[in-house]
Amino acid sequence: MKLHFLVTVWGEEYTKMFLDLCLPNQLTPGNLGFFESGPEAVYKIYTRPEDAMAISENRFFQEIGKFMKTEIHLLNFLKPSTDSAYSMSLMTRCHQIAIPESNKEDAFMVFLPPDQVYSEGAFTRLVEIGASGKGVVATPTLAMSEETFMPAFTSRFRDDNGYMPAPARDLVALALNHLHPVARSYFIDSKNSNIDTNQLYWKVNETGFIARNLLLHPLMVKPKIKTSVPQYVIDGDYPIRACPNFKDHHVVRDSDEIIACELTTENYIIGADKPRRFDIFNYAGHAKYGYNRIHNRYARKAVRVHSEDFTLEWDDVEKQTDDLIDSVRFIIATSKKYQRYEPLFNYEKDLPDLSHVKRVVIFGTGSGATAAMTIAGKCGWEAVFCVDSDEGKLGGFFEGLDIKSPETLDRNDYDLIIVSSIPWKTSMFRKLEKSGLIYGKDFIHLLDRFIVDDVLISFDIQSYLS
Repeated sequence: MKLHFLVTVWGEEYTKMFLDLCLPNQLTPGNLGFFESGPEAVYKIYTRPEDAMAISENRFFQEIGKFMKTEIHLLNFLKPSTDSAYSMSLMTRCHQIAIPESNKEDAFMVFLPPDQVYSEGAFTRLVEIGASGKGVVATPTLAMSEETFMPAFTSRFRDDNGYMPAPARDLVALALNHLHPVARSYFIDSKNSNIDTNQLYWKVNETGFIARNLLLHPLMVKPKIKTSVPQYVIDGDYPIRACPNFKDHHVVRDSDEIIACELTTENYIIGADKPRRFDIFNYAGHAKYGYNRIHNRYARKAVRVHSEDFTLEWDDVEKQTDDLIDSVRFIIATSKKYQRYEPLFNYEKDLPDLSHVKRVVIFGTGSGATAAMTIAGKCGWEAVFCVDSDEGKLGGFFEGLDIKSPETLDRNDYDLIIVSSIPWKTSMFRKLEKSGLIYGKDFIHLLDRFIVDDVLISFDIQSYLS
């Protein structure tokens, strides 16, 4: 098992925060210190030439080099900017460079933003999760007001040697007193509810809250699709590109396991600048059109952020969060009332969801029909019969299935038709559409990609032909 810690940092302000706060927090026994006798690891920093000397001469960075390999990669296109969207695009470009290099070594990639601190033991837990076979560790991140949180964090956790180990519950207790205005706008009863509620919080007494998150930080990724890189931002389209199947995602649901805090200036207020109340239809619209199916699966998992032991009240509040998410899913499935937002992370947004399918018909009886039956078996579908336009084949059998005329398709004793021919695809589609059937709903092609029970299904034609 090999880990690559990937940091993208540039500009005097962020470099100073990274060196003075983040590195002392990471270089603790339960985080980077674990790797003195743990698995092989490499610590990689992607920065601009102007910041390289400050990093290389830093005491904490040099200490990391005593027990793991360190690398500083210089990128000339990096430049400081007050435009957050532009800065985010630069960070994405860094990730597009870093990810393929780490994939060459089949490494687990740990993405460490230069403005985040972590609970003690977080990195140790990453190794345990990685050993279980998960491809993404989706981690809750709390937005902190930089101006007050940074001095409070340093005062509370810095030890005599300059390190800053932060036990999870102590970190949460501190964080609750320094939530950024954007974080406060995520509370379900906020008077300044965020226009983009990609996170929702329900307060539980004074010791924490329960969160439902469309967005979670992919703290560690071991991609199943090695060629994948983010096109938007690391927590946007990359998790679904890297690991399309939700079973490969581990959602951190308890802050005792891992919790991250991200520092943001007070005046950076996105989406929470006007009085408004939470609107379930607004939320449903964003969930459906602004976020992908992996994001929506994240939101089904309640995350408990707490500074003390649980009481019965936590169960009661979690039931409230369950009820709201169930209502959102119902609205998405049935309502026309919510606004149709432009998609933010639209990768795979148009793939049909075929979770309802039980019985299928195979259109065609050539080699593609065998492939179509393989797809049906992969999805747990029952293939009930085949249809073929060749009258000479009618009444016969293919792979044990009756061969019938296409005219029998109007009997509705099936849920889906799989068109199995490649050369005759167009004519088969035309025949089905003339019968009033809809592509993607009533029929698909064997080479199509689609979703079943939140799992991406696709047929590898190359492996089949070989």
